[in-house]
Amino acid sequence: MTTIMKADVVIIGAGVLGSSVAFGLAQRGVSNIVVIDADLSGELASSTLNVGGVRATWGWPVNIELSLRSLEYFWSIREEIRYQRLGYLWLYDEEQWPRARAAFHHQNSFGLGLQCLTPADVDSMVEEIDCLDGVAGACFSPLDGLVDSVRIKWHYQREAKQRGVKFVDGWFVTRIEQEGNKWRLHGHQIEERSEIIRLLVQQPAGLDEQLSIDAPVVVNAAGPWAARIARLYGDEIYSQPVRRQVFYVTHPDLQFKGNGLIVDTSGAFIQPLGNYHENQILCGYANPGEPTGYRFQWDGLPFYNEWVHPRLSHRISAYRDAKVVNGWARLYDNSPDRSGIIGRVAGKPGIYQIHSFSGHGVMQSYGAGQSLAELINEGQFRDWQIAAALNPERFDGGELVFETLYI
Repeated sequence: MTTIMKADVVIIGAGVLGSSVAFGLAQRGVSNIVVIDADLSGELASSTLNVGGVRATWGWPVNIELSLRSLEYFWSIREEIRYQRLGYLWLYDEEQWPRARAAFHHQNSFGLGLQCLTPADVDSMVEEIDCLDGVAGACFSPLDGLVDSVRIKWHYQREAKQRGVKFVDGWFVTRIEQEGNKWRLHGHQIEERSEIIRLLVQQPAGLDEQLSIDAPVVVNAAGPWAARIARLYGDEIYSQPVRRQVFYVTHPDLQFKGNGLIVDTSGAFIQPLGNYHENQILCGYANPGEPTGYRFQWDGLPFYNEWVHPRLSHRISAYRDAKVVNGWARLYDNSPDRSGIIGRVAGKPGIYQIHSFSGHGVMQSYGAGQSLAELINEGQFRDWQIAAALNPERFDGGELVFETLYI
């Protein structure tokens, strides 16, 4: 017999965004909040597999402000989450540089303190970069840096739990139906860890339903699985999961002391892990031909040798001898304009959504969670009015927030 739980708010997804919303609602005095997740430990979660870069350097005001206010909060808990303000260094070629310079003053109007650099400045800033062929200029953003994304999620969850929020593991949502002024969620109980990948990747139908919960407010914070959840309540969203591959490499001569993430003109990135992990480097490249879908296979050396190594070894000669230790694949939940989606679900009273942040969910998580919590609790955006620009209705004829500073 299925026992029906009752809640005032159910949040689907305990990743960094869902956990931030729970924290924001609990701060505002909302009670009886339940967060459900098929994989509470985050084995396949984008926030768990995140590389840890955070930045406020964006093109659109909403992305700058959500990130900047999030980074300000991160700085207040910097020891807990290992926030290191090492900056981002962006390298631009002749074609890219005019657009970067055109955005420079606009970005600095938000107080980012961006520095416009010549190739000679780059040469003195990063000892390891010894080939500046094709570099017309660069931008350094000092407020940006590195965090431990898992620690950020844990922080939100701990603060939420201390305020009475309940987190439930092993809940795979199978059906969502409206009953009067509330919604009933049905779910399959995951008993074995080995079942998680099969359910989240293959998404089979016809599962036993042992779980049910009723609530007038439901939040879809399911990340790359948000589109599947949306279809359960009769909505189609503009989001697709896309694989991104990360490589962990070492080299005794690549120290990058005092440097944060570096984005090459080619789009490849290299990220030293800073004070907590000396001589350890993450790197990667977003293959423009990557198909959509739930693909967690890490392609290893074949992908690395084709897409990553040639680009970085061209810029850093010592990198030619770097050794791949391991790596992993993670999912971006991409929206069409590469900016997040926050707001109500049209025609579905009581259902809200926060997803599709296209790889920048961690760095905007505090601002995004606070803004949606405000909308749910107060019925409108007030202090977080900027988040109204991320309303999903923008895809039906509104102004897109097409983000160009996308890695």
